[in-house]
Amino acid sequence: VVFVSTDTCDRYRHLHTKHNFVVLHNGIDATEIDAYVRDVTRAAARARIGSCQEKKIITTVGTICERKAQHLLVEAAARLRTRSDFSCYLVGQHPDLADHCLRKIHHLIERYQLQACVKVVPATPEVYDYYRASDVFVLCSQEEGYNRALLEAEAFGLPIVTTPCPGVNEQVRHRINALIYPMSDSGMLAGHLQQLLDDPDSRRRMGHASRQTFECLKSYPEMLAEYERIISRCALLERM
Repeated sequence: VVFVSTDTCDRYRHLHTKHNFVVLHNGIDATEIDAYVRDVTRAAARARIGSCQEKKIITTVGTICERKAQHLLVEAAARLRTRSDFSCYLVGQHPDLADHCLRKIHHLIERYQLQACVKVVPATPEVYDYYRASDVFVLCSQEEGYNRALLEAEAFGLPIVTTPCPGVNEQVRHRINALIYPMSDSGMLAGHLQQLLDDPDSRRRMGHASRQTFECLKSYPEMLAEYERIISRCALLERM
């Protein structure tokens, strides 16, 4: 039984009677990301997504749904709405998922008149444009296994603000490349964002640490090799 994070595995320890649990972190191949970064400047990425070049960009990526709780970023933006130097992009609206979370997001945008600074973006294959254009990456999730978007944000060298949902502590380093806030606490999320918006040196330092952190995590070839070993071992046991 393969789990993608220790946090998730620990939830099922009471069922670990056959001693056959394995934790294997996901890895992603950063080759395409690195090629994209070489070919596309931040200014060009901002032009592609139609963003103002002067504003700082805060981005979250993932299917917009209750579990990922992107409404918290809108609530944080409402707390910072006296500022005019940032924009938020919520990337991941799915045409077949018009759930309560999406309705809540649109309600908050209208209530606090955030149409100019909060953009809800449909799921897109051009998601690299949003990472590349960004200054800060946010994860609002209540539940995850081992989040791919965090890995991509680290590969792009972005400072991260995140909840401590399952798997996150195995992906980021608190106060090194990420700031962690309690789940559902949009006030602390806003505070972390304000800190990063006001401090370009911290954004630069944490962004550099994100890429270093990514390099220390399991690589895609290492993940494949580990799966190969697990499958081969199971096949050998089956023949015995």
